[in-house]
Amino acid sequence: MTDAVFKPAVEYPLRAFLDLSTAHLRPETITHLNTLDNDELPFSGGVTQHGWLIYAPHEADLKAYPKCPLEIVEAMKKARELGADYVLYDNEADPDPNVLPVFEH
Repeated sequence: MTDAVFKPAVEYPLRAFLDLSTAHLRPETITHLNTLDNDELPFSGGVTQHGWLIYAPHEADLKAYPKCPLEIVEAMKKARELGADYVLYDNEADPDPNVLPVFEH
């Protein structure tokens, strides 16, 4: 029996994301975000087919996002706390009130 050495499939860093339901966004936040183009969003990221992919800056860098809704800022903090670089809001994901608050839609 030989000791096999694990070799990763890719040789570059992979980044994790916190997968959240859009139910973790207030209805008024969703309405507002839906009116904006990618370059107008109050965060770094963009629209996906089912929601938004958002870069989660380190807490010290959150000052750069003064117009970002509070629930998104809290999700960014939670993502970093869990070791993720991004937040993915997906309208097909299951909401989890144990991770972040869930809002009625």
